[in-house]
Amino acid sequence: MGWWDFGIFGGDSPLDALGDIATLFLVPNIDRGYKKAIKKKYDSYMLCPIEDWSDERAKLIAKAIRSHWDEVIAMLEKYKDKEGNDDNVSVQVVAAVIMASGAALPKGFRTRAKKAGKNDEWANEGDNSRKTQIKEYIQAVSDYKTGNRIVLTSEGLFRKFAEAGIIEKGK
Repeated sequence: MGWWDFGIFGGDSPLDALGDIATLFLVPNIDRGYKKAIKKKYDSYMLCPIEDWSDERAKLIAKAIRSHWDEVIAMLEKYKDKEGNDDNVSVQVVAAVIMASGAALPKGFRTRAKKAGKNDEWANEGDNSRKTQIKEYIQAVSDYKTGNRIVLTSEGLFRKFAEAGIIEKGK
């Protein structure tokens, strides 16, 4: 599919990273009435859309970040290219999940997260819409304080389909 929105979660690559994080955390989607995560029911622990997280669920995700941080770092390592450069999109996704949950940014990660914004290839190509989103992301990372949730959103793919008349709204 590629990208359908200029935001942090507006494409396949960031949603793949978000899916990898969800698989690490297995935090039940209590916002939809699930009592516990069931491994065979992927939708019971999906993290998308992050703007729908209740404060209670955000606290569970923050706790999962702390307890699974080594696995998150290992996941980011697999996204590095042959020269050892970070996949900036994946780092941006992790930072956005941390901020949406209210968790503390682990030591040194704020710098890495801001660098991932500054090195965003698409924004640096001069696309003003992506550049605006990335400036907002970098500012959010700079301003973020533990416990003060910041939720970065992107327009969902199905909303884009509905706007284009590909599917009916509300379906």
